[in-house]
Order: sequence, then structure tokens, then C-alpha cells
Amino acid sequence: MNLRNILKRRFRILDQQALDQERSIDVFNDVIAFLRNYLFVVGMDVLDEDYHWNMRTTICALSLATYFTFMIHTLYLNWGQWILVLESCTITGIGFQGIVKMHDGLKHFEFFNNLYRGLKAMHERNATHKENNRVLVFSTLLIHYIFRAFLLIYFFAGIGLALFPMFMYIRHNELVMVMRVQIPGIDPTNEIEFIITTIYHVILLGLGIAGILAADLAIMVLVLHIVGIVDVFRNSLKELDQLLEDEERDEDMIHRKLLDICVMHKELIAYEEGLDSTYGVAVFVQVLTSVSCLALSLFIYYVTGNFGIGLFIIGAFFQLLEFCMLGTALTIKNEHIEQALYDIRWYKLSKRDQKTLGFVLFRSQNAVEMTIGGLALLNMETFVEVGFLM
Repeated sequence: MNLRNILKRRFRILDQQALDQERSIDVFNDVIAFLRNYLFVVGMDVLDEDYHWNMRTTICALSLATYFTFMIHTLYLNWGQWILVLESCTITGIGFQGIVKMHDGLKHFEFFNNLYRGLKAMHERNATHKENNRVLVFSTLLIHYIFRAFLLIYFFAGIGLALFPMFMYIRHNELVMVMRVQIPGIDPTNEIEFIITTIYHVILLGLGIAGILAADLAIMVLVLHIVGIVDVFRNSLKELDQLLEDEERDEDMIHRKLLDICVMHKELIAYEEGLDSTYGVAVFVQVLTSVSCLALSLFIYYVTGNFGIGLFIIGAFFQLLEFCMLGTALTIKNEHIEQALYDIRWYKLSKRDQKTLGFVLFRSQNAVEMTIGGLALLNMETFVEVGFLM
């Protein structure tokens, strides 16, 4: 079996026949089940209609509370030793992200639940439409594969951070903490108390990675679904174009199809506006803390050569890349909408329908884009600019 066939079997999005054999609703349910595993671990399964605060939510909230409490204690102990102070602060941004994401999940519970049900209904509605089903299968599988790539990156970075102290102890007989956070009353220079500190750090690390994966996959599912939604919209425009080409035109059918397209476009704009307003604060905090963590970590790594900090840099780098990639996907699909509207045979519409289409085209030229707190666009250009600044 050649490499191409192996890739087709492994990545179904490369095989057109495989896409046609899938039902988008089944693929969507698989991705949601995968997401809910991580949401369950951190007690934030907001896709459950009966969701309520539970013991796992309490554990995560207490973990964040103890982290910041112990961080203040650590800064107090190390004040004046600026390298240690900066090293302690390198991962503080992840804690801030955790607070914001937990707050947003609880505050916007109904929004996420309604959006989930809306996406599920869309998949069910288009399961019998061959073209729409295909593009929705493609976009949902794309989300799944992208997330799995980030999952591997975070997993290996986390395992590396967790095992780094063991490596340093075996190789150099040196006690090195997973993260520079000291528990009050516990001396990490004592072997037994060092083990207690390390266990606490590994628990924090595990909950942190699970929380990041849960929040990031949720964002991917919501934002990258715009790929499939826009392609369904473009398919409707193609169908309108075919109606305009028919020798025996049905003006009523053309008008109804155009009205359906107007409704779809309105819903699409509302979807994008909902994402921007809901994730506005989270994106701002995400980018600000990721950039701050990267800057501090790069400095500490340059000064100390700490391999553990190097692993954290990899994770923070890809997390920033992930969000900028999502913003770019939204921008590209908005451009696709505008181009698709230009490409249809609008001149074959009636005067009344031409005016209607004109309003849709005008609105598409002022598309919603994800921003970093309104200060800059969230896209790959911003990511490259940040990279040059680093």
C-alpha cells in the first residue's frame, strides 16, 4: 500500500469517497463526545442542558485559588531574587486564562448550549443533502484532526514538564520543581516535602492541560464550524445560479431561494457576532497572557537554559498560533462569502431580487472579524508580528 492510500485511510478528509460515505451528524456527535470527555474532567460540561456546579468544578476552582495564593507566597519568599521571581511568573498567565475561561463557561452557559443545539440541528438538516453533507463532514473532520495535533503537542509538553524533575534528580542529583510555586510550610529542598510539592504541581499541570484542551476544542468547534456553514451557504448560491440558468424559469422558486439565502446570511452574521462578543474578553486575555508568558519564558530560558521552561515555551507558542489561526479562518471564509455573491448571475434576477441581493452583498463587505480586545485583528499577520517582536 503506497503512502497516499495510507494517508487516505488515516485522514478521511483526503478521500472524496470516504467523505461521501460519512454522515455529518455522526462525525459531529463523535467530535462533541470527544470534547465532553475533557469538559467532564474539569467539571464544565456546559453542553449538558442539566449542567450545574459540581465537585469537579469545585476542585478546579480550588486549584486556581490555591495556585494564586501559593504564588503570592512564593513571590514573597523570593522577592529580591529577580530571576526566581520572573521564573515564578512565567506560568501565571495560564492561571489567568483558567479563571477567564471558567468564568465565560459559567456566564455564557445558555449561549454555548443553544449554539450546540443549533449546530446539531444544522447537521441533521443537511444529512440528506449530498453536497452540504460532504462539506460539513470535511469541516468537522478538519476540526477533529487539528485538535488532535494540538492535543499531542500539549500532551508531550506536559509529560516532559512532569518528568523533568525526575530526570534532573537521577542525572544530576538535583531537586528541580515542575513549576516555581511553593506550598506554605513545605520546604522543597527536603526530599519528602519535595515529593509532596511535585505531586501538587503534577495535579495542577494535569488539570491545567485538561482545562486548556476543553476550552480550546470548544472554541475550535464553534469558530471552525464557520468553514462548513459558509460552504453550505455557497452551495445555496450555486443552486440559485442553476435556477437562473433553467430554460423554464420559475420566478417564485427563485425568489423563495433568494429569501432563504438572505435568512442564511443573516443567521451567519449573527453567529459570527455572537462568537466575537462572547470570546472578546477571552481572546484578549489569551493573547496578552500568551505573549507575556512567551516573553518571560524566552528570557528565563536564555539566562538559565532551563529545559522545562523550553517545553513550556513550545506549548505557549502553539496556543497563540491556534487562536490566530482561528481568526484567520474566519477572515478567509468571510472573503469566500463575498466572492461567491459576486460570482452568481445576479444580472439574471428580477429588479426586486437584485435589490435584495445588493443588501446582502453590502452586508458581506462589512463582515465581523475576531479582534484582540478591539486593538488588533486576530490573524496570522498578528502572529507573525508578535514573532518578530520576540
